[in-house]
Amino acid sequence: MGSKLFTSNCLQTLENACLTGLTHIQIDSLAPVFVVVPGNLLALHLRRSLARANGSGHANIHFVTLVDFAEQLAGEKLLRAGRRAVAPLAEELILGKAISEAVPADGYFAELKDHITFCHSISATLADLREALITQEELESWASSFPAPKAGGHKLKELAGIYSRYRGTFNQMGLFDRNDLLEQSIALLEQDAISDFHLFFYGFYDFNPLQRKLVETILKKKDVLFFFPWIDGPAFDYALPTLTWLKNLGCEHLPLERASTAEQHPLQKISETLFSPFRPAPQPDKAGDHVELLSAPGEAREAMEIARRCLRWVTDQGMKFSEIGILLRSREPYAPLLAETFSHAAIPFYLHGGTPLWNSREGQSLRLIFKILKEDWSRSSVMEFITFAPLAFDHIHREQAIHAHPALWELFSLKAGIVGGKEEWKERLSRLLGKERGEGEILKAFIHFMDVLLGLLGTIPRRASWSEMSYKLISIAQELFVHSESMQRVIDEIERLAGYDFLGEETDLERFAQAIQSALTSAREEAGGFGKEGVFIGDLMSARGIPFKGVIVPGMVERLFPLKHRQDPVFLDRERQFLSESLKKELAQKERGFDEERLLFSLALIGAQERILLTFPRLEPFTARERIPSFFLLRLMEAVVGKAVDFSDFEEWQLLERIPLSRLFPRSASESLTTLEYDLNQAETALAERNMPALDYLSRLSPFFSRSLRAEARRWGEKKFTEFDGVLTSRESRAALERFLGKKASSFSPTRLAPDARCPYRYFLQTLLSLAPWEETDKLEALSPIDRGALVHRILFLFFSRLKEENRFPLAAQDRSYLNSVLMELAEKAFQEFAQEKATGYPLLWSLEKSRILASLEGFVKTELKDLEGFEPAYLEQSFNCPFPLDGKRAIVLRGRIDRIDLSPDGRQARIIDYKTGYPQPIGDGEFKGGEALQLPLYLYAAGQQFRGVELTSAAYAYVSEKAGYRRFLFTTEGWTAKLKTLQAIVSGLVAGIRKGIYPAHPTSCSPCHFPLICGHTAQVLYERKCRDPRIAFFERIKEID
Repeated sequence: MGSKLFTSNCLQTLENACLTGLTHIQIDSLAPVFVVVPGNLLALHLRRSLARANGSGHANIHFVTLVDFAEQLAGEKLLRAGRRAVAPLAEELILGKAISEAVPADGYFAELKDHITFCHSISATLADLREALITQEELESWASSFPAPKAGGHKLKELAGIYSRYRGTFNQMGLFDRNDLLEQSIALLEQDAISDFHLFFYGFYDFNPLQRKLVETILKKKDVLFFFPWIDGPAFDYALPTLTWLKNLGCEHLPLERASTAEQHPLQKISETLFSPFRPAPQPDKAGDHVELLSAPGEAREAMEIARRCLRWVTDQGMKFSEIGILLRSREPYAPLLAETFSHAAIPFYLHGGTPLWNSREGQSLRLIFKILKEDWSRSSVMEFITFAPLAFDHIHREQAIHAHPALWELFSLKAGIVGGKEEWKERLSRLLGKERGEGEILKAFIHFMDVLLGLLGTIPRRASWSEMSYKLISIAQELFVHSESMQRVIDEIERLAGYDFLGEETDLERFAQAIQSALTSAREEAGGFGKEGVFIGDLMSARGIPFKGVIVPGMVERLFPLKHRQDPVFLDRERQFLSESLKKELAQKERGFDEERLLFSLALIGAQERILLTFPRLEPFTARERIPSFFLLRLMEAVVGKAVDFSDFEEWQLLERIPLSRLFPRSASESLTTLEYDLNQAETALAERNMPALDYLSRLSPFFSRSLRAEARRWGEKKFTEFDGVLTSRESRAALERFLGKKASSFSPTRLAPDARCPYRYFLQTLLSLAPWEETDKLEALSPIDRGALVHRILFLFFSRLKEENRFPLAAQDRSYLNSVLMELAEKAFQEFAQEKATGYPLLWSLEKSRILASLEGFVKTELKDLEGFEPAYLEQSFNCPFPLDGKRAIVLRGRIDRIDLSPDGRQARIIDYKTGYPQPIGDGEFKGGEALQLPLYLYAAGQQFRGVELTSAAYAYVSEKAGYRRFLFTTEGWTAKLKTLQAIVSGLVAGIRKGIYPAHPTSCSPCHFPLICGHTAQVLYERKCRDPRIAFFERIKEID
């Protein structure tokens, strides 16, 4: 009969010919028939097609990949010889060991050898060498011919050494891989040691040298049928060498009969003229019925539009979901995006290759365990684990599981000021006991859980055998996590690692963690089944040769399709070419992949039986730069219109649909994929038709919607401040305000009034509602301004108290070294007390912070020594509680504490010192800064009430900061009567506003502020719109002072 080579530009024609040949062979012979295909999906597709075509079944016909075929021929022989198949992870570990042994400390690859990505690159390079039939001996001999390092000798010798050690370990351990199967199959065929069989090759368009040798050996022994996708033109230039090679081997070329031009599908006509612009063009009026192009702003929107188009094809074109194939040139970012989009839209799909088990919740929980150990129990890693992992609280806490509350545990960890370390978790959580009223049981449950976690993870050895490490992790997983099917799969993968003791060496924790990641990344969780009821989503290489009624190809932009091919960083193309020429071998060159990209695009096109949709994103996701559409789209347009075109022509092409960035939902409500899209569509329609009752359903669905709508209508519809702008108007809110203020309504501190003058709304949020952000202690790079100020105040209080006790005034008369020693001693005491109660961040940063504070204090003391006015500190942290008259007959009680009051030597004069540690805020004598600078004049008034008979000269902000130059800003008593009158007017207005519940946002003082998200970016516009509201006239008058 002789070997035959059947070719066709139609996948269905090629498939029908193959199935017919199988039926005839099945009738004529009982010998096994192998149909060798490029991938498992194509094997499954052909098996199903044969079953549909031949109702009687297909006994003894095997659809296999080339490696599976080699395993059928040689696998049993290798196993009988005492060899065993190597698992991918074991292969990686053996290669890692070979790299470590072959690369010296000063070697070419020394800086890279410990990186896992380098191991992967070396693995790919060695696979290329094996497939090119280049042995380790040949590479070693060739590498030794380079005498000088500058010629690349060291690099090549190291590569040869890695290759030699890797293969040596393989043989020593009796292992084999897929290339060993191919080599053994060739040897057995040459020896005629294989039983008779029939052989088909279907869907291949190229073979590597090792595969070619196998095919050549087979053709010497028996006749083979090849079914080869082929178009005579530039699109299939990549496949031409393989077609020519098969012909030269004696295969009879039999092009399958093609349909007449009139009967040809428009997509077939386009595929024949693709990349051949000088051929006659197909009929463009029919092409629009089968070719669709879509441009979306970005990948996420592209995925949404693809899902929408699938639904349209099913409803309008009568396709089944399983008849649609989404072919990806690269899985990232489209595979996860499409899977998520289709899941939300309830569209059935099959994601080929699934998602890595490592990406599952269970897999990531193991990652977090290793992260906790690596980061020495950092607060963020522990809390991320607790809030994310599927923890079995019922098992861990038993009857106390009701108190397992991860959200509150997060708050406790912040309150405790935990940074990291086992001891810190134990000590700081214990200190909270008794302080958390009403939530003590939840805190106890947290402490119990941390005891369990610390105990379990503390049993993981830093170095041990693979089996010991694996079973220890399994026992921890079984103790901590909820049992599930996914968790069991994770445990099964970990258990496989226990078998790696055969490597003959222990593993450390870091290497074991990498092995877990590799194992769980290789293990996949698949949703649905291929060709059953869902849309196929998979890479183009795996699906080549499979026809779909509808084909969708996303990501049609430069560098994604055609894919940017890069050289092998380990073995460059020029080195590969030189080696090939020297050894008369054929080692693949990586940058010569463009022709295959054209072929793959053509295969996607001929794989579409009825329609094809090509989509691309216009913008980069992070930079918003414009992306360049794939020039394959230009070639497609040329094939349709029959003339040369450029990108400007493409942008105007009628087949291209452009989804605008501003369009957030479809024009038709029936095409909405999410409830948000549907609601927005309905809102747009209602607004256009002035039919607001049409949106009543939203109020029924969510009670918050109508309240939010009413709030926004009030805020923007009225020119007065409303309850939604910080002005409390309802009886309930006023009553709540009165209850909250209570006795406080008549008692104020100077530091409490100033924030209200700065921004009443911030005062409302911060003081009345007690809202404040929680600082993540393990991310604390410096103390907060409040904590730093409190610490400095504490040290200065201790310092001047000691000097006062020892009667060490005046300062100028004291020994400076003694003053410094006292300052150092008291500062260290304050630091220790602070660290026990507050968050200090990382130890190194805390140490730097302490050094900065000490330097500031020493500089401040030097400034004090230069003070020649003769005043001496007399009262420290002096409390006051006195009445302060407002306008008219009203009064409030002023209460607070003054940092320091100094007296003159004769005791007749006094001055006030208020320490400041932040950036200097210059203030002139008599300035009130619109009510924001009330502290000093109020201190002067309060001190005057306490110390009658003493002349108060001034109050000063004294900056304890080198950056501020240790400057002082004075508020004197000169012209006190007028100043007091202004002060009373300001305080009267502020107190009235607080009591009446008037707290408008004043957006001119938004930095620094913790609440920008609450106010929103429209705060300035709203204030300007409503600032004429008479209720805030008092506030406007205050801001105009000075």
